[in-house]
Amino acid sequence: MFLRDYRVVYLEESEPIHFPSWVSLSTNSSVRFDEGFAIDGGCVRDHNGEWIIGFAKYLGNFTVLEAELWGILDGLKLILDRRFEKIPIQTDSIEAINVILEDSSGTLTMS
Repeated sequence: MFLRDYRVVYLEESEPIHFPSWVSLSTNSSVRFDEGFAIDGGCVRDHNGEWIIGFAKYLGNFTVLEAELWGILDGLKLILDRRFEKIPIQTDSIEAINVILEDSSGTLTMS
């Protein structure tokens, strides 16, 4: 799925995104409650599906939703630092997408 102008569009997982000059952000996070840690990570691909850059980050003690949101934020920062502007976001967390859409007023804070 990806966000565009606050609209959510669902794509089949295997369906490639073919928008010339766009990059796509795929994120995933992992939480181990018994160990007390979470990580986020993902990769950025061009419109042909070719890998551009990947990232991973240790977060500390977070919930699954918080880790998913951090993964999206960290990925967007990485992409925007490289001056890409058209970015479909692919995530398996509908909760994260809903939080972003519900808080489109810009008041979402993550400390």
